[in-house]
Amino acid sequence: MSENGAYSLAAPVDPDEHNRLDIQHRIWLIEHDGALHRATLDDSKLSRVLDVGCGTGIWAADFAREHPQTHVTGVDISPPRPEPGSVPNNCKFVEADANGDWQFAREDAATAITSTAAGPYDFINVRVLVNAIRDWPRFFAQCYRHLSSNGGILEIADCIHCFYAEDETITSEKSAMMRWWNQLFRRISEANGIDCDAPKVHAQRAKEAGFVDVDEKWVKWYCGGGGGSTGAFTKPRGKKDEVMGGMALGNRCGLVRTVTGGAVRNGALPKGMGKNEANELADSAVRDMKEMGDQRGYYLWFVIITGKKA
Repeated sequence: MSENGAYSLAAPVDPDEHNRLDIQHRIWLIEHDGALHRATLDDSKLSRVLDVGCGTGIWAADFAREHPQTHVTGVDISPPRPEPGSVPNNCKFVEADANGDWQFAREDAATAITSTAAGPYDFINVRVLVNAIRDWPRFFAQCYRHLSSNGGILEIADCIHCFYAEDETITSEKSAMMRWWNQLFRRISEANGIDCDAPKVHAQRAKEAGFVDVDEKWVKWYCGGGGGSTGAFTKPRGKKDEVMGGMALGNRCGLVRTVTGGAVRNGALPKGMGKNEANELADSAVRDMKEMGDQRGYYLWFVIITGKKA
């Protein structure tokens, strides 16, 4: 991750935020039908794996358990400090900013089976770094450079930071959640050089970086369990959407609290917005999602791309 952007205003070691990130990991497991990734991987070629923006380290540790012969590196500006024995021996965490120089990759390359020039990693996993990366073309180039030429694979799952409603008559004028997203979250992000819509062109940028067999999938994450509402835009959903929607509702409410609280504490609110206004907007946004999420059909778009090093 990066130190800039709206998300990083939260204290990385905050227990509530750690819990939110772990819940987000479980939502992704449901999205992938229990798998840790969407990409098709050849286990026989998985010598080293990198998790960029590893957060609490839950994905890296889970992957290491599933692949005990694979060396897994998780990198973050505030990596976890696990207790001895709590993560597999084939998993390690490194402190670094993915926007900077990937010294950690060169150190891994020095002991990799593949040559340094080819890159040490057979698979690079990236999740929801839209509010961390400032230069996406450079980031894709870094990923490409540090993947093995023996079919190294990149997977990025990211969120387009714009809030939508199935009821297309709902705009920021009617929706406190949309107002929070547009007036606070996006304004803070953009002021720090973050492109909240970057995932829309992830596939294009992957191809420009040299990746081949690039695949792109767009998925909706509803914010609400889909039950108990008589709203015109509540339609029958499968159990998967209901479970994910209920979890995503809590996840998004947690994000509102995290970002708003961090911005207030650090004096990073958008120009002209006071603390009381920000807190009131956050309260209204959370209430809006909880009370009207199903009725209005609130959702977010996520984009999952995979690509192979040529």
